Amino acid sequence: MVNTSSRVLMTGSNQITQRYGNGHGGVDLVKKTNQLDSITAHSDGTVVWCQSGIPNDTGSSGNRSYGNAVKIRHANGYYTLYAHMDSVVVKNGQSVKAGQKIGYMGNTGNSYGAHLHFEVRNAADTRVNPEPYLNDDLPGNSTDKVTGYTGDLTYRAYTGKAWQPKVINCGDGADGYAGIFGLPIEGLQIDAEHCDVFYRVHVQGGDWLPEIKNSGTGADGYAGIYGRTIDGIQIRTNQGYVDCRVHLVGDKDYLDWVRFGATYQDGPDGYAGIFGRAIDGVQMK
Repeated sequence: MVNTSSRVLMTGSNQITQRYGNGHGGVDLVKKTNQLDSITAHSDGTVVWCQSGIPNDTGSSGNRSYGNAVKIRHANGYYTLYAHMDSVVVKNGQSVKAGQKIGYMGNTGNSYGAHLHFEVRNAADTRVNPEPYLNDDLPGNSTDKVTGYTGDLTYRAYTGKAWQPKVINCGDGADGYAGIFGLPIEGLQIDAEHCDVFYRVHVQGGDWLPEIKNSGTGADGYAGIYGRTIDGIQIRTNQGYVDCRVHLVGDKDYLDWVRFGATYQDGPDGYAGIFGRAIDGVQMK
């Protein structure tokens, strides 16, 4: 066993019982001297997947093999995953802080003894060696300054039969959002400094349209169809994350911010908007 320190166990110190590599996509940990311990979030982030109610099931595969587990997305687009827990005390969509308890070490799923299986995944959701990060920050994700996308976002909306002025990031007042309240948006363009940004829109009464990379000219240079109202927006980026919120025709306030990372997420929390409700304002940061 390899002795080390860790920020994913509440007591801090642990033993590595199985290292990363040779078909093992994470690192297995127990508390020093083979004791159990509470599991804590490595860094600030948002729970994007969790499951509970899984018993010990040796030989299982897929998500069930993780047992009771939690996956957290962090500010730099990386993910951490915590598996085989006895119990989970957070829920999907919950924001967590570094060092916050998320569960208790256990022996669930495809496990042959109580331990924590800990994974680190990059912004493409690909497993990387977690050992360098057991007691250190994720790349570009310092606990002193949590950063997301590090450049200006420029975006504009097509509404009222014309492209409206470009908006840089977001602010208050008429210049702080793309669109015109009361007029449904039919097209969207987004550009970002220092990275590629991908986006797509959902048209009211229809489907998600093809993805657009950055913005350009002509029919392929924007997301949308002139004459068709947009009621959903999804964004992904190869650096950090983008926050987006929308205003709906007839509403007083904006909907909640939605955080977009490296991949599109399914479900009602995976896009900005409400299907069937026209969007007339967009803010990003």
